[in-house]
Amino acid sequence: MSLRYIGSRFGINDPWGRQEHCIVNSIQQQIKKKFANESNLMLNMTWLGPQFGSNGPWDQLQNLIDTQEKFDNLFWSSPVDPLYISFDQMKEIEDQIKPTRIFYTGINLHGKYEYNTGAIATVEDFPPYTVDQLEIKQIKHLYICYNRKPKPHRIVMVDKLYENNLQDHGVITLGKIVDEKDYYTHGLPYKYLPIDDPVENYTHNGRYRIFKDFGDVPYDISSLGRMDLWQGHFLNIVSETICLPWDPIFVTEKTWKPILGLRPFILNAQTTIYQWLRDRGFRTFNQYFNGIEVEDVKEFEVQDSIIKVIKYLTTLSNSQLMAMYNDMMPDLIHNRQRFFEYAQEQKYKTEHLFD
Repeated sequence: MSLRYIGSRFGINDPWGRQEHCIVNSIQQQIKKKFANESNLMLNMTWLGPQFGSNGPWDQLQNLIDTQEKFDNLFWSSPVDPLYISFDQMKEIEDQIKPTRIFYTGINLHGKYEYNTGAIATVEDFPPYTVDQLEIKQIKHLYICYNRKPKPHRIVMVDKLYENNLQDHGVITLGKIVDEKDYYTHGLPYKYLPIDDPVENYTHNGRYRIFKDFGDVPYDISSLGRMDLWQGHFLNIVSETICLPWDPIFVTEKTWKPILGLRPFILNAQTTIYQWLRDRGFRTFNQYFNGIEVEDVKEFEVQDSIIKVIKYLTTLSNSQLMAMYNDMMPDLIHNRQRFFEYAQEQKYKTEHLFD
């Protein structure tokens, strides 16, 4: 009968923008075909919430609720960003709309209709790196810890690296707030650590606009960054978008980078991601960390566990680290091959979501 759509999207020329537009358009067509004789409502959750100002999707949704229009099906769509409303708020909306059926689709909404846009964007937008480009040439840096937005779990990670005098063993970045919207840091003081790499290098030859809203830390979600640094580091510290264990598991290009780029990794993130990855056929590397627990740790102990791992790795010589890397290579190659398979699976799923 009909499809009503409410929501915002990334700009078509923003990173992940093309993928979001393609996925949302495809799901709309699938709904129209699969549920042609029913009344349907699709809510795209990108920037959906009362915090994003007036006259936007949130107000449109409230106005729709006020009309008491009836829908057979409600489709929650979460293609790219973390959720900006809680599950309780979603339940309240569902109770007000009272659809016959509810479908939870996307990167945050786990279950039958989950898919991972980050994997699709990574395989589509990253340069076609060869294995030779990715392998360690010479260990110059024990780790890389890239951070852009100064979120609390990233601030704490960087502070602990400095408190333990481990900063010179790796490459660290951390962006800064350059406007007055200091809601990322939660008031925590933090270091500003840019990298000697112009942000212009990350526009894909002008395709993407220049993002300088977090200082001169590049907005790099479409490459592995400077290859001299990538080729010269051993361990990748993944500073994911979310670290809170009660939030939905959120896996982005940050996690896919070391998997695509042939590196062992450790997560400054939700530790449930380790099992999430293994459930999808990927291999993790915690068995190499001298028995240090990195998964079964409390929320505020994640960074401490990473520090313990790095301290252990500092006791090893470069030749020992290279021997460990060579031992890891079958799993690293497996992960890279599995990544390309997984990305294609996700692409197919977005195009056949209700089959």
